[in-house]
Amino acid sequence: MAYSLQFSLPGTPVLRYGEEIGMGDDLSLPGREAIRTPMQWSTGPTAGFSSAAPKDLVRPVVAAGPFGCDEVNVATPKGVLAHVAYGTESAVLFLHNLSPEDATVDLGPLPEQQGRPTEILADGDYPQPSEELTGLPLAGYGYRWIELARSYRP
Repeated sequence: MAYSLQFSLPGTPVLRYGEEIGMGDDLSLPGREAIRTPMQWSTGPTAGFSSAAPKDLVRPVVAAGPFGCDEVNVATPKGVLAHVAYGTESAVLFLHNLSPEDATVDLGPLPEQQGRPTEILADGDYPQPSEELTGLPLAGYGYRWIELARSYRP
């Protein structure tokens, strides 16, 4: 799913360690060490990164504030990210499930959408999407790329 996110978002496909969950930096550390903090897997004194005591870690866990491990960690991202990239002939709808639980997405027809959408890439086998873009199943941590024909062409 991380690669699907990288290549479906605008800009250069670069994903820094922890960025996919919204981890912050520890600006009290010098230079590049500020972005090299332990991955925040869960809540707790070492954020699920290690069973060692916090004082024994090479770098401290971001423990406080809005980006601390009790607020931001791998165990807490929930929901589906849906976004669209528009081209002159068609658009592509991207769905990414940020949760381990299966999800069903109901979007409804998108502006300028015409005809039946076509699945172009997915993490597994899914039923073909309907024109209404409702009842779209998505596996836990799954992704789907769906092409949408457009009625308007600039």
